[in-house]
Parts: sequence; C-alpha cells; structure tokens
Amino acid sequence: LADLRVSLQNIHEENFQYDINYIEESMGWSHQPGDGQHGATVLSSIPSHGDANKLVVETTSTGYGLYAVESYRGHCNTIFAMAYDEKRNQIISGGKDGTLIIWTSDGQIVENLDMARHYACSMDIHPSLHTLLICGVAKEDADSSGGSWCFPPPCIFCYSPVGCGWNEQGILLKDSSKLISCIKALEGTDHAFITGESVPCLGTISRADELVCYYDLQSAMSFASIEPLKKYAAHEELITCLSSFPPDPSVFMSGS
Repeated sequence: LADLRVSLQNIHEENFQYDINYIEESMGWSHQPGDGQHGATVLSSIPSHGDANKLVVETTSTGYGLYAVESYRGHCNTIFAMAYDEKRNQIISGGKDGTLIIWTSDGQIVENLDMARHYACSMDIHPSLHTLLICGVAKEDADSSGGSWCFPPPCIFCYSPVGCGWNEQGILLKDSSKLISCIKALEGTDHAFITGESVPCLGTISRADELVCYYDLQSAMSFASIEPLKKYAAHEELITCLSSFPPDPSVFMSGS
C-alpha cells in the first residue's frame, strides 16, 4: 500500500486526476494544501457546525475534476439508491441496511423509514405525481419461515408525500421475477414508469430473460395489482440503468 501511495503521488497527468482522487479518498489518504497535487481533497472527521451527521470536506481544487463539498452520515451499510425531491428540496437515500433516509439539502435528517424485509436497490420520483417508486431486494435476514430459506419476492414500493416525509401507499409483489434491478419514472407521461427485471426462462432456473417492463400507474384499481403493459427484450445481461430522454417523452434508454 505504501508503494501504491507513492506511485499515485508521482502521477501528475490531469487525465488521471479523477481516478487518483477516487483511489486516495477510498483508502482514506489525504493531501495537505501545497503538496503539489492538483485538486487535493482533505477529509475531516470533525462534525461541521455541531452536526454529527455531517463531515467537513475541504478542497484545494484548482479546477480539475469534480469534488465533494460535504459528506453526510446516516447509513450503516452500502448505499445503493438515491433520488432528489425537487419540490421539497430533499434527498432520499436507501441502502443495504434496509433504511430509507430523507435529508434536507444541507444534510439534516428529516425522517428514517425502515423497510421490514427488503432494501432499496433503485429509486426514482415521478415528476407528475410526486410519487416515490422503489425497487426492493430481499434482505439476507428476511427469511421468516423457520429456516426454509423462503425469501420474499422482489417488490416495487410506492410512497406518497406526507408532511415533510413519505408514507407507504402500496407494494407490488413480483413473484415472476428473480430481481428488479432498476426503476425510472418517465418524464412527459402522466403515470408511466419502467423497470429492469430478470425473469426466469421457462424450464430452467439458472437462466433469466433480461426485460425492460413498462407500467402505467392508472392501469389497475390498486398499485398491488398493476401489470406491465409492455415488455422489451433486447439485453442479454443484467439491466443496470434506465433513463428518460427529455427531448422526446416517447423515448427511453436502458443499459446493461
């Protein structure tokens, strides 16, 4: 590790600076101002303004790359998903600890929500309905069947705003899917969203079809009973990201 750190300090090409900063911050290595590093970042564990959830991030950036301004503490395991609530200027985060945290834009925790048997792997806010949509993956300790390893199926959760927080409005159980990997509310449409789903192939457990599924929130009487109106099969590997295409609301993008 000492040799790696010395090697990184001897690299001065601007094209590699983002990667170098990422490695150094992941390892907890910091540079003091004036040590010759471009855009050096110094992380401090001293709470900012008395807030135990906020860490000071000082930067001596000279204009190269993108740098964190502040860091917020709250989760106790890997964070997989985040969304921004533009109407209330809030941040929602979810991770493997099974907790959803609602933050103000300056890092104050507004609310903690516990997802009993799942954790969030992806989330998005529908801009028209102001509805929070979340893909849920079964927690590793979610088996409640006395040792038969019968994990709950993947789910799609729907939350609506209440006061400064969110309230669960519905759960769509997806017994037919092995995994719901990502979700995206479609801009320019009143009620539509898409998901990336791994669906077992007929006659085999080891293989799965990777599908983009198109849903309409008003296509059924309740959220728990909606079904995909369309399915798109173009990927061979796990679908990891979805995006709308603002210039044309009828177009979306998927990646695997």
